[in-house]
Amino acid sequence: MLLLILSVQIYASPIADESISVPVIVGGHDGMDACLSLGVVRQGGFVGDYVDVRAGPSSKYEHVTQLVSGSYVWVCNTQDLWLAIVFSTAPKMDCWISQPINHEQAYAGPCQFGWVPESAIEIIAG
Repeated sequence: MLLLILSVQIYASPIADESISVPVIVGGHDGMDACLSLGVVRQGGFVGDYVDVRAGPSSKYEHVTQLVSGSYVWVCNTQDLWLAIVFSTAPKMDCWISQPINHEQAYAGPCQFGWVPESAIEIIAG
């Protein structure tokens, strides 16, 4: 009888894998809008008056895009000092979040989404 022994190495995965994105969760607010707050990118304090949008709640996550000062965003949730946002660069585009969504779910469009530092956004409603 031939006995074959395999050596298997198991690596613990890191707590946060910055190579994948962290979903922006919307909904689950009992009859309220899917994202509860509206914000605007603050003026000044950023290189070239823009903020980098990231794939997760840290500057170590992949860069998604940039938003210029004065851009409006829906703020959907928070993690640490980061805000999960939904936004559109097209005028008057309906992002489907200004109405209730009964259960929490990952946002999948039609607008763009990502994470920005809390300090970059001024909440103007909600």
